[in-house]
Amino acid sequence: GVFLAVFLSSVVRSQAIDAVVHEAIGDASGRLLRAITPVDLETPMTGQRYERFDSFVRESIVSERTARVKLWARDGTVIYTDDPLAVGTKFPENENLLRALKGENAAEIKIPEAPENERERMLGTLIEVYTPIIFPGSTEPQGVLEIYQYYEPTAQHIRVVGRWVLLSVGVGFLVLYGILVNGVWRGWQTIVRQSQERRKIEEEMYFTSHLASIGEMTSGIAHE
Repeated sequence: GVFLAVFLSSVVRSQAIDAVVHEAIGDASGRLLRAITPVDLETPMTGQRYERFDSFVRESIVSERTARVKLWARDGTVIYTDDPLAVGTKFPENENLLRALKGENAAEIKIPEAPENERERMLGTLIEVYTPIIFPGSTEPQGVLEIYQYYEPTAQHIRVVGRWVLLSVGVGFLVLYGILVNGVWRGWQTIVRQSQERRKIEEEMYFTSHLASIGEMTSGIAHE
């Protein structure tokens, strides 16, 4: 029961995080690709270009769970983020960014403490999702979309579903335990009844044997 509960809780947590990752992938492959071109990923966004794209992000990508959105160039430069002061900064050694630039999706739950997260540290625990930006007709990522999601709503969902899982497993095993106890009790009653019947039969057989012995002795005495 404990093993099953732990396993199911792990599955719930994994599925909740996967849902966040798939949401980010959908943003990158759908709405985002219709709003930018490869040229947009060559230089950091400023001025009216930044304002137009920022308006698009807030209307089409940002949700109540979204803490921050970033666009990265291939060289590790921040092309866009909803924090204008971070636009143009460069972090080429970001491990998850490098994975995304190889065409892989990457996700991590953490309290942002890395150098590139200096301006996100006040946001608490986040789910960082990196997904490659691959334009139609190309097979190589031209950049990376990073979405920071607040972890607490996901954690709350995991806790609620986890409690239902534990409750269901607990009730299920209590019912199973009750069935087993009932079976053992009935079996024990059968054993006791059979034992009593066997004892009665043995006593009757002993009495019959004893009477036979007395009869033989009486017959012997009478003969003598």
